[in-house]
Amino acid sequence: MKKASHIHCKVIQDEVEAYFGIDKNLNIKSRKAELVRAREIYYLLCRKFTNASLNYLAASLNRTHATVINGIKNTEWFMQHDNVYVSDYKNLESVLNIKMATFGEADEQQKNNERLVYLKTRKAQINKEIRLLESFN
Repeated sequence: MKKASHIHCKVIQDEVEAYFGIDKNLNIKSRKAELVRAREIYYLLCRKFTNASLNYLAASLNRTHATVINGIKNTEWFMQHDNVYVSDYKNLESVLNIKMATFGEADEQQKNNERLVYLKTRKAQINKEIRLLESFN
């Protein structure tokens, strides 16, 4: 797959924020585990889908390039040891493959399969939110 330009890091950031339920706050100063995980997955996805430099990724979230390097290393380690990281990464990767397909070439069957995974993921997220809201009633 041909890598897209830097402009698409914003698309990736928006998807990561939506997936983790972060309201445009991926770049806030916080060491909460869910925010750190979201940022680390964002770095790895940007490296996969774009030609963005480490400095560009760091600047996009008000961090340093060393933080990005550490985040990528952490994510690679967690991907080997934590199924939650793998699941989150694969779900987001699938969503982004659908979005990025408009910037590259992908066959129709692959788009349909990725769309199906995306819709199943969204359905699971919505059902989880419904259960959470029902628990308050």
